[in-house]
Formats: sequence, structure tokens, C-alpha cells
Amino acid sequence: MTPKRRTLALIVVLTLVVGAGALLAPVLRDAWMVHRLQARNLEARGGRTAWEGVEALRYTGTMEIGQGLEVPFVLVQQRPGRMCLEYPFDGATVEQCSDGEHGWKRVPFTGRTGYQPMTEAEVREATDAADPRGLLFARGSGGRRIEYLGERVIEGHDVHGLKVTLPGGAIREVYLDAETALEVQVVSSRMLAGRERRVDITYGDWTETHGLLIPRRQDTRTEGDDQAHALVVETLQVNPAIEATRFLPPASALATVAEG
Repeated sequence: MTPKRRTLALIVVLTLVVGAGALLAPVLRDAWMVHRLQARNLEARGGRTAWEGVEALRYTGTMEIGQGLEVPFVLVQQRPGRMCLEYPFDGATVEQCSDGEHGWKRVPFTGRTGYQPMTEAEVREATDAADPRGLLFARGSGGRRIEYLGERVIEGHDVHGLKVTLPGGAIREVYLDAETALEVQVVSSRMLAGRERRVDITYGDWTETHGLLIPRRQDTRTEGDDQAHALVVETLQVNPAIEATRFLPPASALATVAEG
């Protein structure tokens, strides 16, 4: 190869390297931001050691369910993928439980007083919300993928956005306060009345409990609803004793669920 050809080949190689570097730089920067924000969020919420020891959480408090009605609730989350929510309404108890693969519910105010199986969509939604450690605890765990969305302002806070793709394909946008690295808002979508609607959950009143920092208040606003509905946490138990059958319907109702 002549000196001229060698020089030309070197220029081509350098051009390709520089071009590839320019393309990779944003990808590497975003990957670094994801790692940094996850680490900051985990540290702000109590640290990895504290959260690694969490197998289950039991919350009690009050929540608004619409039309000015406020009810007490009990929410249990347990790894992996188990959750139960119950609250009284109109003289009966509403229950929704899932073990991560199957789910059941009892919703008396719909006129059906027995137990029914959850739909596939309801089971996926329950499973997606079941991890007591939160959406950002572990990158790549169980097929979870996290991407950087950039900076913006929400509720007066400068925030960093993260797009979390869950194993079932559902997407959550998580916005962290630029200063504290705590969640300001989580955006998702939900099928209601045959239409996909945006759901915004805003977090506040972060309080340390048992070495964990948790939001004591969540305000949920669903597209098409003029009002936000508050959920207020009053007590939190870490790793409470939970019977293995807690996430299954009562024995008398197993046949009903199986037939459903």
C-alpha cells in the first residue's frame, strides 16, 4: 500500500471511530445517568442494605374512592409478586388479591357478592404493583428495563425522568426530584370503560419508618377525572408474619374462582 493510500485509510478509520464515538456518547451518558439515579434513589430511601432485607410490607391508612368517600384500607405486598388490598364499603369488604400468577376479587358493590377471578390484565396490574421494594430497586431484575428520559419540571420540582419497562411490557414513567432523588410522580396507563387512560400518582410527605423512607401520601389523578384521590399511610409494618394462604381466596370460594 502506498503512503498516500495508507494515509487515506487512516483518515477513514479515524472518521469511523469519531463517528461511532459521537453515536455512543449519548447512550453511555444515559446509561450512567440511570445507574446514578437508581443509586441515589435507593440511598435516599434508606439504603440497599435496609431494602434488601424487605420481604413484605403491610400498610394501613385511609384512601379516597370517589364522590367524597374516604375509607380505611389494608395493603400487603410480598415478594415475589404477591399483593392484597382490602377496604370496607357499604357494609361489606372489598378484596383484591394476587399471588403473581392468579388473582381473585370480591367487589360486593357491583352486585356480585361472591368471589371472581381477576382478569389477566388485573393480575398483571396487581403483579406490577406488588414489589415492596419499588420500581427502581434492581435494574434488569426479571426482565425489567430502565431508560433515561431527561430533565423537566413537575409540580414545581426540577426532576429527572426514567422510563421503566416491566416484564409484562407495561411502562411506568418515574420522575425523581433532582435534589433529593425521591419520587415526585409516577405516570402509567390503565384501561377504563374500554379506553386507555393516563394515571398520574404524585408522592409526598416522605417519612422515615423502621429505617425506610416512604411517602405517607399519594395523590392519584386519572385522565377524565377532575379530582385527585388521596391515599394516606398511617402505619407500616416491615416483614409482618403472613400466612401462606393470605393471597388465596377462602377455601369455600376456591371452586368459584376455579370455575370463573
